Amino acid sequence: MATFRKRGSTGQAVVRRKGLPPLTKSFPTKANALLWARQIEHQADTGCLRDDPRILARLTLGDLLRRYKDEITPRKRGRDPETAVLVALLRRPICAYTLEQLSAKHLAEYRDLRREEVGPATVNKDLNLIQHAIKIGQQEWGLPIPHNAVTMVRTGIHYWLTGMMS
Repeated sequence: MATFRKRGSTGQAVVRRKGLPPLTKSFPTKANALLWARQIEHQADTGCLRDDPRILARLTLGDLLRRYKDEITPRKRGRDPETAVLVALLRRPICAYTLEQLSAKHLAEYRDLRREEVGPATVNKDLNLIQHAIKIGQQEWGLPIPHNAVTMVRTGIHYWLTGMMS
């Protein structure tokens, strides 16, 4: 249940739920505060409320890959080569995009630029690594990433063969 308090000429609503930080907002009337508090409580009860709803606007692909490198890669058998790939990938401009901005277009541009430097198998490995990091972010770390943009990028032998023939 929300609590309300008078703060000068305005009122303040405070919503507390287990597992979430307290949420506070000021309103000119108690009716507005009560309405907001009911909406927040409903979101918290249905699981739609996140710790920080704007986290995707601040978290970059580089931040996600760094966390993946620190928490997931050390538990893998091929951790040393994967760490080297992640360190190199973190230097790329694509890692500066926030998770909110990251799209299939950006990943396709990265794929095409990377394809000029290395073979198709290496590019596919890079994209698979990014895809898995996003999947871990969604499933295990609870990031509200709406979709995995890597799944919308064409890769594979058929794509590379058609690109070589034209």
